[in-house]
Amino acid sequence: MITGCKLLQADGSSLTDEFGRVSYPVGEWLEVPGHGAYVAVTGGLTSANVGVSGAVLAYLECEEPTGAEAPGGVLCFRRVRRLAAMAPERISPELRGLVARDAPNLTREDRMALVAGSTPDWRGWVACDAPDLTREDRLALARESTPEWRGRVACDAPDLTREDRLALAAESTPEWRGLVARFAPGLTRKDRMALARESAEERGEDGVEGTSS
Repeated sequence: MITGCKLLQADGSSLTDEFGRVSYPVGEWLEVPGHGAYVAVTGGLTSANVGVSGAVLAYLECEEPTGAEAPGGVLCFRRVRRLAAMAPERISPELRGLVARDAPNLTREDRMALVAGSTPDWRGWVACDAPDLTREDRLALARESTPEWRGRVACDAPDLTREDRLALAAESTPEWRGLVARFAPGLTRKDRMALARESAEERGEDGVEGTSS
């Protein structure tokens, strides 16, 4: 049995009504008509892109895939049952990261618990983009991610100080140090010059990895 996630309207019904609006009562197995229920398994949580701002997150046990065409990371199932509570331990690591980043109405604690069981890349995504996290959360997630993601967090994450961005850039890659020099907010001219020099020196003057003479 597969467990996945779906965004629903506040009343528990589907966001779209392509085959008539479907209601997902808690705890009851449901036969979903048409293509079946579109359920995020490894991605595609917000692919419906309808009413997401007022949506609620539902965890669904799923049976009988219909094989219908669906967005990446989404599968369609004929039979589903909505769980009464969150069950992050039952969904894929990729989906945990996606939910932590994109799902509405989660607490900071929910997001951090979800991303703890995710992947290094998703820890970087969440550090950059998830709402409601603290500066300390974003730094911790960046350091549990990859060098490339530390560079992106240094460029893009909100709430970080100049010192945070420089520290993450130092733990990143030559390419990302160059991007931080160009795009990160809050850095001084001297910061940008130093990062640019470090990037060029480590890449070599011709842009190839190596040490310049």
